[in-house]
Amino acid sequence: MRRAAAAAVLLVCLLFAVPAAADTVTVSSFVELQNSITSASDRTIIITGDFSIDKELSISGLNITLMPDGENRTLSRGNENSNSFFNINKSGSKLTITGNSSTGKSLTMDGKNMPNRKSLVWVIGTFTLKDGGILTNNTATNFGDGVYVNSGTFNMEGDALVDEMNEVYLAEGRTITHQRPNNEKKIVTNGAGNLSFFGLRSSTMSGWKLVDDGTDLVLRAVTNITLNQNGGTGVSPSSVNVTYGNSTLDAKITAPTRTGYTFFGWNTLADGGVCIINKSGELVQDVVGYCVKGK
Repeated sequence: MRRAAAAAVLLVCLLFAVPAAADTVTVSSFVELQNSITSASDRTIIITGDFSIDKELSISGLNITLMPDGENRTLSRGNENSNSFFNINKSGSKLTITGNSSTGKSLTMDGKNMPNRKSLVWVIGTFTLKDGGILTNNTATNFGDGVYVNSGTFNMEGDALVDEMNEVYLAEGRTITHQRPNNEKKIVTNGAGNLSFFGLRSSTMSGWKLVDDGTDLVLRAVTNITLNQNGGTGVSPSSVNVTYGNSTLDAKITAPTRTGYTFFGWNTLADGGVCIINKSGELVQDVVGYCVKGK
C-alpha cells in the first residue's frame, strides 16, 4: 500500500498597520501647551488652569483638540502677543476648541480687548468650535476679530459661541458650516467678494440674513425669541426673529392684556429679571421673554 505524501502547508502571519491612538495630555501653563502642540502626534489637550497665550501657536500637519477639565477655563491674550492665538497654517491641519461634554464646562479664548491685534484663530486648514467653546473680546487691526478663514473651513457645532462683534471673516471661496442642535447643517460659501459674520451662536441660530450695514453687505445671525404671556392673553405673534446688531424685530408685537395689570415689557424672568424687549419693541438680548406687568 502506498502512503499518501503529506501536503506541505505554509502559514504566513498577516500584520496590519494600526493607526496609533491620539494622545491625551493635561497642561496648566503656556509652556506646557506650546510643547504639546509642537509634538509630532495628534492629541487631545486637557486645559487644567487659566493662563495667557504669550505668542502665536502654529498647528502644522496635526489634529489638535483643546478642552477644559472639570472647571470653566479661560486662555487670555498675553500682553506681548499681537498675533493670533492659533495659526492653523497648513491644509489638512485641524484644531478643535470645545467645552467638556462630561462636566458641562466651557473653554474661552479671551482677547482682553487689546487694540491692534490679529484674529484669535487664523485658518488655512480646518477649525471647529464645538459645545462650550467661546471666542470673545478680541480687537483685530483689519478683519476677522474672532476667526479669519483665509483658505480653509470653519465649523460650528452645538452650543458654540463667537461673541458679539467678534467678526468671522470669510475670504472669497471659503466656507462656514453651522451645525445646529438638531444636527441640521447650514453651509454658507462665499462665492464672490468677502463676507463677514458677527455674533454667531450655534444653539440659537435660526437662519441667516444679508444686511447692508452702510459700508458692506454682511451675513448676520438671525435669532428667535419666544414670548411667554405670563398669565395674560392676546399676544401676537408668539415668537419673533431679530437680526444680530439690529434692535428692530421682524414683526410688531400686540401687547398682552390682563385685568388689573399694566404691561411694562418682556423680561428674562416671570417676576422681573432683565428686560429684553421694551414696549417700543427694542431688543436687548436673544433669550426667552416673559411678559411683566405691575398692579
